[in-house]
Amino acid sequence: MNSEFLWFQRILSVLLDSNDREKAKKNFIDAYKKYFDGNQRKEEKIQIFESTYQSENALQWYSRECFFFEVLNKALRTQDIDVLFSLRFFLKDIYDQLKIEYDKTSHEIDFIVYQSDKTIVSQQKSPFSLAAVLLRMNLFDKAKNYYQKLLDEGSIIDIPSVDLIVNCYWGLSIVNRKQGEFDIALAYQCLAIEQSNNRPDLLLRSYKYISLVYLDIHSIADALEYQTKALEIQQNINDTKDQIADTLYNLGMIYFSQLIPEKDRALEYFFQALNIYKELDIHEEVIRCYDAIGQIYLEKKQKDVALNYHLQALQSIDEHYSTYLPYRINSYEFIAKTYQSTRDYEQAMKYYNEALNIKLKYEPLNDPNIADSYELLGGLYHKKRRICKSN
Repeated sequence: MNSEFLWFQRILSVLLDSNDREKAKKNFIDAYKKYFDGNQRKEEKIQIFESTYQSENALQWYSRECFFFEVLNKALRTQDIDVLFSLRFFLKDIYDQLKIEYDKTSHEIDFIVYQSDKTIVSQQKSPFSLAAVLLRMNLFDKAKNYYQKLLDEGSIIDIPSVDLIVNCYWGLSIVNRKQGEFDIALAYQCLAIEQSNNRPDLLLRSYKYISLVYLDIHSIADALEYQTKALEIQQNINDTKDQIADTLYNLGMIYFSQLIPEKDRALEYFFQALNIYKELDIHEEVIRCYDAIGQIYLEKKQKDVALNYHLQALQSIDEHYSTYLPYRINSYEFIAKTYQSTRDYEQAMKYYNEALNIKLKYEPLNDPNIADSYELLGGLYHKKRRICKSN
């Protein structure tokens, strides 16, 4: 153990010992109302949190990807004391619940159904929330043990056996995928597929998840096969449009990720996904599609078209997420990269600097994302200087 690790553990200990819970909660809510101002979805979640959150429900809130989920995880990873201090009431609630729940696999808490690396919580009751929390906190060995314990003692839990087994296999696959054990991850997904044969709702998700593992190891043919199978089932059972759009987007990514990308096929799927997301007014997914399409057109050397899509993404951010900074940072960097490809270095520097300034204002100084911005700007200055010398 080094001194930095021990120091951070001491800070966490102090935060967990704090007793100003209600004041901390109010200050936190007020701060994040300002932070997410302009993001309607986040604002709605904040209002629900403010009116319904109870200490005993901390694990459920964490496992449902609450509105501050990414902020908390990043603060834990980067040891951002200011953010952790604002969340001290929530950290203590989670800590207290984890102490109670870890050895109680039969305890009823919100049911998690996996969707890629995301999780969705329904109103059913079951023990999967704790497993998801352990996974998200990178406590991989504990997560493995917990899933295995659920498999061993599943008969005492009031969940259909197929649902229990398949969810555990999905979870064990995700743990091994995150640890880089892709062969083991694939083995668990194969077991999930075997168990899901008579349940199209489970089978299509098993196909989607195994496809993503194959994509991790660049086995494109297998990734395409299983993602396509998932889409066929979705169409047969009339799955929801947003879920179909997600599969279409995945297919676009797979085609674009090939050693020799099939750019036109990828565009075909991205445009299908984009049209559905537009129809449903799911603006954050529209932004994601615009940027993916822009990247492909940049690869096709159609730089003006690429820039147009990235600028459309930025316009959508201005309209729907005007103060939500993560989207804005990504958009600025895509636009900067496109301008850089056209050798319009002044515009490229402008947008890279816009992204950097936001990072410097809201992220810890030792954050790797800041280093990435400096590296991009350094490379750009070098290219510009070399061109000036040659002229």
